[in-house]
This record gives sequence, structure tokens and C-alpha cells, in this order.
Amino acid sequence: MRLREPAVTVEFRAPPEEDRERALDVMQSAFGTPPAWRERTGPNVRLDLYLCAYEGDRLVATSMSHPLTQFMGGNELACSGVAAVAAMPDTRGKGTGGALVAELIRQRRAAGDLVSMLYPATVAVYRKLGYELGGSFCELQAPLRSLPRSGGEGIELETIRDDSRLDDLRECFRRWAPTHNGPVWFDSDFWWRARILRLFEPDAVPHVALAHGPDGLEGYACYQRGAREGFGIDPSCTHFVATTRRAATALFTYFGGFHSIGHHVTWHGPPNEPLATLPSESRSVERASEFPWMTRLLDVPGALEARGYPEVDGSCVIAVDDPLFPENSGPFRIEANAGKVAVSRTDDASGAPIPVGLLSALFTGNLSAADLVRLGAATRDDPALPLLTLLFAGPPPSSPDFF
Repeated sequence: MRLREPAVTVEFRAPPEEDRERALDVMQSAFGTPPAWRERTGPNVRLDLYLCAYEGDRLVATSMSHPLTQFMGGNELACSGVAAVAAMPDTRGKGTGGALVAELIRQRRAAGDLVSMLYPATVAVYRKLGYELGGSFCELQAPLRSLPRSGGEGIELETIRDDSRLDDLRECFRRWAPTHNGPVWFDSDFWWRARILRLFEPDAVPHVALAHGPDGLEGYACYQRGAREGFGIDPSCTHFVATTRRAATALFTYFGGFHSIGHHVTWHGPPNEPLATLPSESRSVERASEFPWMTRLLDVPGALEARGYPEVDGSCVIAVDDPLFPENSGPFRIEANAGKVAVSRTDDASGAPIPVGLLSALFTGNLSAADLVRLGAATRDDPALPLLTLLFAGPPPSSPDFF
């Protein structure tokens, strides 16, 4: 894995406030975003999160990192959410974008981030940087007529159209997220108001359905009208969160009430969505769309120790191949004790080094230890495989948030 060096002299630095419009010019030229996006989003762009590429005085490429917390195995990991990677069209193919992201994640690793996550416009560029497919942003849909018509006993449903319950939503999400692999936490109130509640979109009519139980909020759904033409509503959820079966049933029952003026409800959930057992026909729940996200371990020992695991015991030795961060090379001894892992360097023999991208995909659960064998990254008799199989067993990784 060799990174392409930029063909011209490029400097990477944080953009000052006077370069805000130039950074927006790059993103608008690269992504083709409409003027309304720029007018709405531009003033709220946090330039302190950006790293840009300059050819002399010309700003030619942008990148940024959301300061995230990602949930893996029930634990919280400091995560660099890479986004806004854009280059002026006349500078593409020179290696500038890849070199810019490499510098960005070097800085994020130095700042203490353990993992990185991004949604790729092109997979090949990020694979060269050590990223691999790590999970999915999956949109599911179900016919409104298949949803329960009653249920959710003990739940009181409330609907609002503002952010007056934002703290309750955030607290509910923090209880729900650790039960999945892959969700990310945004501290930013603006993110919640703009991307989840959609309060600032001129053509959106945001709604929030809240499922209150005896001890507090057990679930919620933030939704809009959807892309339906003409009269009616097909509820489209940014977040559909339920910590109990009765909360999920109550929310589905609420959406089922739209069956006379709509066709489907859509929401973001894992590919093996357990809520698919609630509609009258489980096969009625389909994947409407799916977009993969890519992941990368920035600090291999630190990430392995920070993740949560099943309560298994054992030890094994692995080596890692990471050309970008030689500090991630092994061999490392992994010692598991009742769901906690300790990692240390060792001189003990190990199998062939595992490419950091494939190890990252194993880390999220998107690949299994057996998949490493099929992909040629391990041999069938590798003594590390039994423990790796147990450690990284779990639900398929997914996230309800796209950035």
C-alpha cells in the first residue's frame, strides 16, 4: 500500500476565517451542492475542524474531522469522523486529496482518536490509506398497512414539532447506542437540530413522536413527510430509536395510522433489523437503500483495549501491517479476561501480518476471523483465530447517522 505523493508542492493547514468562502467554493465545485445548501450551511461550518490543502495562496482541497464518540461492544471510543473531503476539479488525480486525509488522520491520532470513520465517495482512495468497509448506513422501509394497529401498553405517546425535548432525545439515544455496534455520538446541538430534527430546512415539516414509559422516555422517532408526490405522507425517519419492545410497537402503531394517506414508513437501522419482527409480515420490511461506511484503526493497541467484548478468556498473538503508522505494527499479545482486553508488544512468533484495513473491519464486526482466512490474511491453522472469532462476535455494525 503506497500513497501517491502530490505532483506539486502543497501545504496543509487550518483555514482562517477569511478563507471560509474559498473553502465553500471548493466543496460546492466538487459536490455540486445547490446555492441553498451554501446559504444555510456555510455560516455554521466550523473551520477549526478543517484541514485544507494550499498550492501557494490557492486553497485547492478541503477535509474535516467531526469529533465523535463511536460505540463498539458497548464501550465508547474516541473517533475521527472524516468528511468534506473535496478538491477543485482541475487538481484531481494529483494525489492531493489522499495526502490531505493522511495528514488529517495523523493529527487526529496525535490528538488521541483511536479510530476513524467516513462515508466514501470512492473506496479505492481510502483503502490506500488503510480504511476498509466497516458497516452500513441502511434505510429500511415497511408498508404502513403491515404495521401494528394496537399495542405498546404502558406507553404514552406525545408528538412535537420543535426541539423542546432535545435533552430527552439525546439521553435516550445514549442508552440505546451501546446496544449496537457502530452508532456515533455528536455533542453538537446544531447537528441534532439541523440533521436529525431538520429544523432549518425551508421545505421540511419536522415532527417528533416520543414514547414515554413509567420511568421516562423509552423511544422516539424524528420524521418528515418523505419524498411522496402530491397529497399524503410517507413518514421518513432520521432517527427511530426504541429501547423497549413496547416503545417500538407504540411508534409503529402511530405510523400505521397514516395508512389511509401513505404507503411506506422508512427509518435507519441495522441490516438484520430486529424490529422487522413487529409488522404483520416480517418479509414486508425491505432495505430501501444502503451506503457503506469505512473504518480505520488509528491506534491499534489503544482501540483494541478500549472496545467492549463478550465475556471470554484467552490470549493470542497477532501482527499488523500499517505503512502509514509503523507504531501499529506488531507482534502484539492480546490477553482477554472476562470481556476486558490488554494488549502488549511481544517477541513471540505470530502469523503473517494482518493488513490494518482488514483488522479494522474485523474490529467492527463487518468481517469475521474466518473471512480473514478466505481473504488470504490468515491461515486456517493460525492459533489466533479461535480467540479472534469469540472476541469480535456480535451484531452487524451500522449507524443511523450519515455525515
